Order: sequence, then C-alpha cells, then structure tokens
Amino acid sequence: MSIRTKLAETPAERHACYRLRHKVFAEGEFPFPPQPAHCFIDRFDAYGNSTLFFAMDESHSVVGTMRVSLDDPDVGMPADEYFDFRQHLPAGEGIRVGSASQLCVEPDHRGQLRVVNGLTMLTYYWAHQHQLSHVYSPFNPRLARAMERIGFKKIGGVVKANHHAVDIQPMILDMATVRDSFVEFLHKQQIVHFMESFFREYFTAGETIIQAGDEGDLAYFIVDGTARVEIQHGDEAATTLAEMGPGELFGEIALLVDIKRTASVIAQTDLEVMVMSRQQFLQSVERDPKEAIFMLKTLGGRLATLLTRL
Repeated sequence: MSIRTKLAETPAERHACYRLRHKVFAEGEFPFPPQPAHCFIDRFDAYGNSTLFFAMDESHSVVGTMRVSLDDPDVGMPADEYFDFRQHLPAGEGIRVGSASQLCVEPDHRGQLRVVNGLTMLTYYWAHQHQLSHVYSPFNPRLARAMERIGFKKIGGVVKANHHAVDIQPMILDMATVRDSFVEFLHKQQIVHFMESFFREYFTAGETIIQAGDEGDLAYFIVDGTARVEIQHGDEAATTLAEMGPGELFGEIALLVDIKRTASVIAQTDLEVMVMSRQQFLQSVERDPKEAIFMLKTLGGRLATLLTRL
C-alpha cells in the first residue's frame, strides 16, 4: 500500500488534518476536550509561521499529520505551550529554531513507520529550507524511541506539560547532526529545488507507480529503492526497457509533451520517491538552468539506453 506525504495546501486538506487530530487527541486516550465540528485547532494554526504536513493512503484518507512552526518574537512557537525549551537553547550566533507539534497517526496505521518517517523527512526539508539550527518538539513518550531513531534527542525525562494534563517527552533535533549528510545527498542527486514540492510517496515492491496509457500529471524522483520501466504489446510478455535507482527521474515525458504515459513503471523494491505536479515541474525547469540541464541529461541518457536495446 502506497503512502503519500505532502504539504496541506487546500482548505479540505487542512480540515481533514484537524479532524484526525480531534479523533486522536479528543476522542482517543488523551484528556483533551472535544472541539466544535470535531476539528482540533489552536491559535498557532491561524498564524503564518506554521506549516501543516500530512500523510494519506491509497484511498486518499489522511492517516497522519504534523505541524511545524517557525519561532516568532511576538507569538513564540507551539512547543512553548508544553515545556520551557528556551532554557535549553544553545548559546552563540546563528541559532534559529522552530518546533514540530501535533504529530498524530490514525490508530490503524500506527505500525507503519513510513507515516512518521515521511512526515519527519518533510520536517528536515522544511528546516533546511528555513536555515534552522534546531527543531524542538513535545512528543508523546511512546514515540520517543522512534523519534530517536530518526534523529531527535531527549531533553531530560518525561514531564507533565505546562498547560495541559498530559505527559510529554521534550526532544530536540539538532540540524547540524543531519545537515551534512542530508545536504550532501540533495546536491549529489541534484534535487535541491525538487524538494520544494514537499511531496513524497512510498510504494511496496511490486506496486505499479505509472501505468502505460494513463494520463500523466506527476513526475517522480527516486530517493531510495529501485524501479523498472516496461512496455507490453498485446498478449506478449512485458519487456523491461530500463531499471532505475536513487537519483533518477521518471514520468517527466508526459508532463513535457502532454501525452499519455508511454510505459509502465513498477517498484522492484520498496520505493521512496519525491513527487512533483506538472506546474511545479515546469516552474522548476523554467526557473533554473541547472534543472533544465539535468532534464536534458536524463532524457539523453534514457535515449542512449533505448538505442542500445534496439
């Protein structure tokens, strides 16, 4: 089953995230009171310094969400409502902080690490984009071990939240510990600008990502795993045209020349991809000559591979 993680851009997407929050925080095991319209919202959702990410499954149901917020000198950040993170700020210049909050996952999907991992990876992109040095978060103690594997570190032990009757585990993500390898990967794979879409998708081995003959409105960039490109003529067995791995792009032809998908793409292994819409894809190519050159190299390499198979 594929999982998509992306930026909540429409009122409907944000509404679905608020409804999931309410289901988890006000209708589940947490002691938060119900809110109107079954939407769990606080004042930071109205501020311009907050961004909302979410994960959805194949049925387009929201199965996870997390909010990230820049520190603001006038209103602070959501983490301040739960714990005095300020006393743990490192001294020195260049300290820019933000917070991750309201992380929740649909109960039926809590065993899928791809949901939390995907939301956290978008947090990495967001923090890198805003040149943050640290991200603070008051996590559910049951998530502490999983968040440590992703890169967060504990600040002391479990405590009661300042203004809420819940236990929290204060944690910090030091971007210096992830930035070197993370940025190296972005530049090595030439995807610094592609990450601006804040849209990732996860497929399991054997899943079809693109079906030949379908309309195409998305392009995909492989972050991890491998996929194969194949075509089929009538009742004949499918012919594999190419195999692709990290750093390779596919699905772009239908966006460039406005035609239906020319081949099918199937995940050979569990696969993680960045996803770009037609508008984002074309804007990226038009804005930066490096992206256009990358595209030409991709198309040229693909043509050379096909010619060797003729």
